[in-house]
Amino acid sequence: MKRLFVQLAVFLFCVTPLFSSEKNLTPKEEYYFLRNAIDRTIQQADPHLNVGVLVVSLKNGQKLYERNVQSLFVPASTQKLFTTAAALAILGNDFRFETSLFRNQELKQGILTGDLFLKASGDPSLVTDDLEDLVFQLSATGVKEIKGDLLIDNFDFDNITLGPGWMWDEGADYWNSPLDALLVNHSCITLRIEPAKKVGLPAQVRITPEIPGVQVRNLAKTDADRKDLQVTRKWITKENLIEVTGTIDLASSGEEYWIPLESPSLYAAELLKLLLEKHKIRLSGEIHYTKVPAGATRIACHQSAPLSELILPVTKQSDNLYANCLFKKMGQLVCNAPGTWQKGSQAVLNFLADRADIDTSELVILDGDGQSRYNLVSPDQMVSFLKWAKEQFLFFPEFLSSLPISGVDGTLKGRMTDPSVRGRIRAKTGTMTGISAIAGYATTKDGELLAFAIMMNGFIKPAQEYKRDLEDQICTLLANFSREH
Repeated sequence: MKRLFVQLAVFLFCVTPLFSSEKNLTPKEEYYFLRNAIDRTIQQADPHLNVGVLVVSLKNGQKLYERNVQSLFVPASTQKLFTTAAALAILGNDFRFETSLFRNQELKQGILTGDLFLKASGDPSLVTDDLEDLVFQLSATGVKEIKGDLLIDNFDFDNITLGPGWMWDEGADYWNSPLDALLVNHSCITLRIEPAKKVGLPAQVRITPEIPGVQVRNLAKTDADRKDLQVTRKWITKENLIEVTGTIDLASSGEEYWIPLESPSLYAAELLKLLLEKHKIRLSGEIHYTKVPAGATRIACHQSAPLSELILPVTKQSDNLYANCLFKKMGQLVCNAPGTWQKGSQAVLNFLADRADIDTSELVILDGDGQSRYNLVSPDQMVSFLKWAKEQFLFFPEFLSSLPISGVDGTLKGRMTDPSVRGRIRAKTGTMTGISAIAGYATTKDGELLAFAIMMNGFIKPAQEYKRDLEDQICTLLANFSREH
């Protein structure tokens, strides 16, 4: 009987927080119920988990929950919060990347006797249509022939594409597209695969755009009802050779793949050459690399969307290429060209120390996207930053609106879809092998705004389990927290 009584008492203690909103509890009681509920959530998910959690009210500064808040964790993509805010503060909401064409000789009767310069500034959003717009502008000046070379100035950034502490064997995937001051189409070409008209025949493969130097080895076949396509690039040997193997279903409407290429600047230059030819502008020379000389005349210019829009892919979709272009751009402008990983790190650390008053003595930031396993951030540093950002009138609206919303969009679209939490969490996620994190803002049932960070390192189970059983559960508790009844 005694054992039954103890079991009943434990059960009532565990379930009481779930129904606390139905009772007339004091704010102090609600606070303890929240703490206990978070403790039990962590215990049930993994009692041995290396996890740090901090939740702070932005209404009165009260710490509603804290665990291992000074411990350092690899933050993964939650680090993009620092990159985004630093870019808004350093570059400004209206900052735009520029890609331009220059000439250093006179234009006479449609003939440019000198070279054509393509000057890049690190725009991650540049696409084929933007390059074609530059050619339209060039054509409008009357240029019909270029009796010189196409000279590429991509020296705003250095040529080190991999960041410190990145995994060398990640492969050629869209999320891992190589970085350069001149890139187009996310450094990717589009590969479209369609079935042949009969079973057993080779699949039909088409790449867009078709540029020199890219080869496709098509070994894929058309099958009656099976699809197991494999599309890979020879990334270990740094070749732009794409292999297509496996089968595609005869009834398939087609599959598309975005494949990142080596040498992004050369890809962009070759594409520009094709566009010049398309618009009947003859280029006599070859592609070379050099800086635009002083005194050259700008004859065409493309501007990106403003930074307030460019940050949306960084945080909503966790786009690594966008984040790292902003990271190196800040390094270039703050610490002088070229932009490097080291200069980007210095720019962001200076921003956090000087403007956000964050103690950076034990903070490690080596890239803009959080891929580096050398990065180290504590929950306390992250939440201190989020508290500071909330008070920044000049850019907080843009910063907040860029964050994924629970159950609505971005990387949180499919998470926390229950009506009790949907739309009440705005946060950046982070995931790598053995690493999961989420940090941002939660709006409680009473409309109180909380800043929070949840960081986990060193586990071996799939990260999705911790996202579902721990991160989402804690966020749900925060969204349903109430001081009033």
